[in-house]
Amino acid sequence: MGNASPSAGKALARRNDAAPQPKTRPSSLPDSVARALADPPEVTVERNGVMVPMPGAWEPPSWPIFPEHLSTAREALDAMLAPIGVENVWEALTSLALTTKVAATEGMSNETAARYMREVGVEYARHLGAVPRDILKAATDACAIESEFWPTLAELFRHIKPELEKRRRMSERLDAIIKRAAQPAAARKPFEPEPEHVRLLHLLKLYETPGGMLYSPAKAEKTRARLRELGVDAPEAPQ
Repeated sequence: MGNASPSAGKALARRNDAAPQPKTRPSSLPDSVARALADPPEVTVERNGVMVPMPGAWEPPSWPIFPEHLSTAREALDAMLAPIGVENVWEALTSLALTTKVAATEGMSNETAARYMREVGVEYARHLGAVPRDILKAATDACAIESEFWPTLAELFRHIKPELEKRRRMSERLDAIIKRAAQPAAARKPFEPEPEHVRLLHLLKLYETPGGMLYSPAKAEKTRARLRELGVDAPEAPQ
């Protein structure tokens, strides 16, 4: 772990040795379902004489989807959202233990550093245990490349949130498609897209997450302006 105490790294390695073997990778979504659940493209609308990009409204697909494909997709998304579990968090953090420095342990004795890392482990596991395994592993790999120092929870979650929220949106949309497919055609009501302010609040989070894939102060400001027009109070931007 860089020039931090070797015992800190060994403590993490022992935790990893005791962890259960990883589960298989999440199943793939059938192509017809993956296309149906994808985020819609942005649309350009006029606001006060200015053309600005806005999130498109998702709607159920116009093409038919086989029931067995919906069942497969439900199983796949359940697997993709399955939490890693508190007891397996350190397994995903092994790459950090091997490639980064823990500044707080510098100057500590081996015993003190190992005790400190055990306490760190408890807190990290508490916050990260609900994150899917592959998302957490991707976040730790990204942090290991970006910095020589052990990442904070906030730094990890900047990488975790976009993909986790994307999967949750897909799960909600799949539920809507399954529910609609179960209704007799004559009884189906026209689909009501999610309110504009809900989509905007979600995008605002992504636009204002430093280091995130969609980070964009300019888009964030336009989104906040539209929320003000709608009379919606947006949360404060993260510092």
